[in-house]
Amino acid sequence: FEEKLSKCIRCYACRQVCPVCICEYCIVDRSRPQWFSKTTNPSDTMMFHLIRAYHTAGRCVDCGACVRVCPVGINLRLLNKKLEQEVMERFGFQAGLTLLALPPLSSYKEKDKEEFIM
Repeated sequence: FEEKLSKCIRCYACRQVCPVCICEYCIVDRSRPQWFSKTTNPSDTMMFHLIRAYHTAGRCVDCGACVRVCPVGINLRLLNKKLEQEVMERFGFQAGLTLLALPPLSSYKEKDKEEFIM
């Protein structure tokens, strides 16, 4: 996936259009502390996409909006689907089945498998 993300210009169109990316203030926009540079440094770009993917993991509704708006044609659904599969296998959670269920990576339960925590 590193090769595909190397085309990213970090325009954040994927973030802006995503129906589950709802944070009032995104970590990539913070200047104190500054987690990401404003350049398209490959490591910062990869970090942005990985953090965003984990942030939305288990909530992605597979609408494809991120793919449609990407000006360089990156299919982020591939990364999202991989994480969705991991979330289903590890936590038995599928996005969109109930409005009341908390996404699995937003909370911790004692019975959660610890190898995921690292």
